Amino acid sequence: MVGSPGTKISFCLTDLATFDTAYSPNQAYSCTFNSTTHAISQGIGSGHEDIYNRFLEGQVVGTDGLAPGTYWLEVEVNPMNASGQRTVIESDYSNNITRIQVTL
Repeated sequence: MVGSPGTKISFCLTDLATFDTAYSPNQAYSCTFNSTTHAISQGIGSGHEDIYNRFLEGQVVGTDGLAPGTYWLEVEVNPMNASGQRTVIESDYSNNITRIQVTL
């Protein structure tokens, strides 16, 4: 592997857009923080999506020092920690890794 894995843990899941109107979530989610209990309420409802784009802070992959060439960029969301636990409970963990080829 060229480079090193990075960890991004600063996010908040929220319903920003609807991609399939055939589904209706039990509730609409937003990202809220309770200053009394310090609880964060977040989620993505069925048929909705959270959107990240290249203009959001922290959406950068450093390539300084890499030679020109073709590389695999692999992303894993919600990985297991050293104790075998995941941060977010999901009904299906089989689609948490994706990779694409990039050419520098």
